[in-house]
Amino acid sequence: MNRTCWKMGICFLLVCALFLPFVPTASAEEGGAEAGLRAVEATGDAHYLVLPEDEEYLDPFQQRYVRALIGPCAPVERVPWRRSGRLPMPFAYDGVRATVVAKHDEMSLILYLSNSNRLRAGWIRTVFLTDEYPGTFLTIGEEKTGDDVIPEVPISWSRRSFLTSAQNYSILEEPVENCVSFTLDYQLISENTEIHSKVLGPRTVYVNSGTEWIEIGTFDYPELGPVLVQVNLPEPMTVAAIGTIADCEEPNVFYFRQYAIDFQTVSD
Repeated sequence: MNRTCWKMGICFLLVCALFLPFVPTASAEEGGAEAGLRAVEATGDAHYLVLPEDEEYLDPFQQRYVRALIGPCAPVERVPWRRSGRLPMPFAYDGVRATVVAKHDEMSLILYLSNSNRLRAGWIRTVFLTDEYPGTFLTIGEEKTGDDVIPEVPISWSRRSFLTSAQNYSILEEPVENCVSFTLDYQLISENTEIHSKVLGPRTVYVNSGTEWIEIGTFDYPELGPVLVQVNLPEPMTVAAIGTIADCEEPNVFYFRQYAIDFQTVSD
């Protein structure tokens, strides 16, 4: 996210998102009409949508990935038919995990994270969903395994930049203590330049311990698309915020999404 290029309307939406409650993604072990309706209502989007018939809810739900066939994202509708002409829901970006709670003809009702890291619900063409992650897997540091795993933590965008960057960073609602690794979900979603080489290049990951920013390592980003980066920390530490800085010709003109999952921790 480029703070300097945000329009006021986008800024307002992201600031509001900081105060929205975190809603965990529904488990694939759940299912049925009652659980499906409850999961959709928990996102706050039920009143925007044409809801499925009871028999259209899946039991159990399905865990898939979004696969955008053209560009960085796929359209999400309020109704179970494509190109409805109605106001759409926020885009679902390539590589985002999606919980399928219902199906109607060629459409699937999914729960997914928007680029503001808010859980949303909406109808997407089933062709835009896949069982396999459509991006690249990367690693920073020597691989580490913790005693416990925290699958998800509420994360929001900062209202300001960090260090020498003009980019915003991700804030964890509750710091994760004694963390040895986590997985970073990263994707450049709008280049804002016709010359892609100006915004592609290595990304350096920083972790804020609550008192200072610590440089962790760098991953390659030579082409557009989503990446999942296992970020291994040099030692157990508190993770309160996560930031990335691009090493490229135009590091502040593009928009990106990032999210962190699967925080591995060790016992004291």
